Amino acid sequence: GKDTIMKKETRNNKIKNLVLNFGIPLLIAIVFILLFNTFFGISRITGESMMPTYKNGQYKLMLKTQDVKKNNIVVFRLPDAKVSYIKRVIATEGDTLELKGNDVYVNGKRLNEEYTAKHKNEYYSNEITIPEGYIYVMGDNRDYSTDSREFGMVKVSCIKGKIVF
Repeated sequence: GKDTIMKKETRNNKIKNLVLNFGIPLLIAIVFILLFNTFFGISRITGESMMPTYKNGQYKLMLKTQDVKKNNIVVFRLPDAKVSYIKRVIATEGDTLELKGNDVYVNGKRLNEEYTAKHKNEYYSNEITIPEGYIYVMGDNRDYSTDSREFGMVKVSCIKGKIVF
């Protein structure tokens, strides 16, 4: 009888130790991963459209939100696209935008864009006003970026998040 009770207690202690040593940390890890995936994502930079800010192949932390402001770098997917894009928000709803040569004007003020790569190509547009629910995005490497100059304004509902790190 006494040996059986000792073996049972030893087995119960082993199970208790397993749960304490592995079960609880595993549970904490699962909760952390679920919370992380709810609020964050990892985005991989592909291509050179965001150079010199980001380089091809880098991974960045994205906060899942559609609450973005000018100068945020956002991740979005256009309705018919197979890939997501990463671009800088140049103008938001209500802003007026005009492209003149290498300069970008938002609400009549020339943007000081120290983050852009030197670009040779010049771009021109009539003054446009960004409608409600839209943003205008451009890559930092202007000569090598497919952005709002080509595919137009981006619906805020297409935004997956903004890069935070």
